[in-house]
Amino acid sequence: MSTFSDNGYETQSPDTALSNVCFWLALAVVFIVPWRNAYYPSGTFTIGIYVGAVFGFAWTLKVLLTDTTRSPNIFHIIFVVFACLNLVSILWAIDPGRALARSIRYIYFTGFLLALWDTLRTRRDLLYALQAWAFGGAALLTTIGIKAVFGVVQRYEAYNRISAIGYGPNSTAVFLALTIPVAWYLAQSEDAPGGTWMTVFNYLYTVLGSAAVFATGSRGGLIAFVPAVGFVVVYGFENPLIRRHRWTFLISGAVAAAVVLQSIPSVTYRRLATLPAAILKNLQGDGRMRFWLAGLDVFREHPVLGVGSAGFKPAMIPYFGRQHSPHNTLSLSAST
Repeated sequence: MSTFSDNGYETQSPDTALSNVCFWLALAVVFIVPWRNAYYPSGTFTIGIYVGAVFGFAWTLKVLLTDTTRSPNIFHIIFVVFACLNLVSILWAIDPGRALARSIRYIYFTGFLLALWDTLRTRRDLLYALQAWAFGGAALLTTIGIKAVFGVVQRYEAYNRISAIGYGPNSTAVFLALTIPVAWYLAQSEDAPGGTWMTVFNYLYTVLGSAAVFATGSRGGLIAFVPAVGFVVVYGFENPLIRRHRWTFLISGAVAAAVVLQSIPSVTYRRLATLPAAILKNLQGDGRMRFWLAGLDVFREHPVLGVGSAGFKPAMIPYFGRQHSPHNTLSLSAST
């Protein structure tokens, strides 16, 4: 709603101005999520925590002043119930301290989810949020280049595997792969923000992001990459700009991908080629299958309540003498 000042100029009402502030803060948080681990302002919390807290404060203030919120749907209700169950699991958790820390994180995510749902209400809002995520994916990609330019070597680079600042190769690959269908969808949408330049930017990301997924040498990232490519193939070329210049985009994209892929060390491709053998090894009961089976044993021992939120790793100590990650969502969910 608009009001008029004493001099006759149109001004925004306080609730409209606060809604705009919440909108841009929401975009800032979405932009930061893919690369949030790259910067810890205080050395303890990521930049995403601080910006998210400011967004949460502004949104809470807006709700209190306007006394209006968007009604949640069944998805949000399920998420709230999930967060509450994690919090209650502290009562029987194998490691209450871990369970509390994980529960606080889920509560934070739940609030963030509800605030985004209330803030981003129209298709225009969602397109802007998707573009913010694509920018965040590009920022993650940029940190890889920064490491290369300044010669930053972490333990993964020692094995000829690239990773972004603050992330290992697996997390880097997953975030890059998740951004590919987002960027492609925006490139095909005529009403996406930014016009032609943003179309080119999003199309370019799909090429460079795809090449970077391979460069991480992450087999899990390669699995996440498959549905991303599937989305690109199924969705196809919908934007008139790209349809008119389809072959220009395809040829330039193929050349750019070839140049990037050619620079990836052969040892990275050899690692990716071991994916079928790794799957077979797990199916035969070796490798990570041992942890999955142990997780199912924990489930059989605690079929109703589990071992509490974040309890998988400490539950592995009796089996292996130390903590282990599950590397399997089903086994993790069943045991905790």
